[in-house]
Amino acid sequence: RGVQPIVMPSDETETSERESARLDPAAVTRARWVRFSAEIGRCEALSARLSLARLLFFLAAGALVATAITEHASWAWVAAAIASAAFVAAVIMQQRVLAALEDARVRRDIHERNAWRLSSKWQQLPSGGEALWPQSHAYAWDIDLGGVGSLVQRIDVTHTVLGELALADWLGRPAPTEVIRARQAAVQ
Repeated sequence: RGVQPIVMPSDETETSERESARLDPAAVTRARWVRFSAEIGRCEALSARLSLARLLFFLAAGALVATAITEHASWAWVAAAIASAAFVAAVIMQQRVLAALEDARVRRDIHERNAWRLSSKWQQLPSGGEALWPQSHAYAWDIDLGGVGSLVQRIDVTHTVLGELALADWLGRPAPTEVIRARQAAVQ
């Protein structure tokens, strides 16, 4: 009998996703897409509330400064400083929420592309690698390395421009002669 791993509460979602992946990778991809889509909704709602809070703190600080100047009230200066500090805090919080929103969008898009690949709809992916090789490349266009329905469109799971360029370099650069001979020997 094997040892059962200890699952921490924070690991439950990831563990259940890993277990499901053994059964149905498409279901896991869909579940993650739904999870990140929900996170996008939460971040957008929180960002909207923080935008409103920023506006209110800014207006309050302005009104309190005007009150402090016209009425020579020291309490208004203190209240204006507090409203200004709250405004700055809201700006910082909103920047963090916007970063989390961008992260959730990127992750949702990654899982959406994975779902397309798993459902054999990878030809609909936006990048087919058309711009990765010149038309004069020795073999890229003969064996469909780039373009709609190409090898790059099927296997490119990179998420950055540099990753896509590295993949193109690997596929578009001929192997050294000794590697080619070793591959041919392995086939025979």
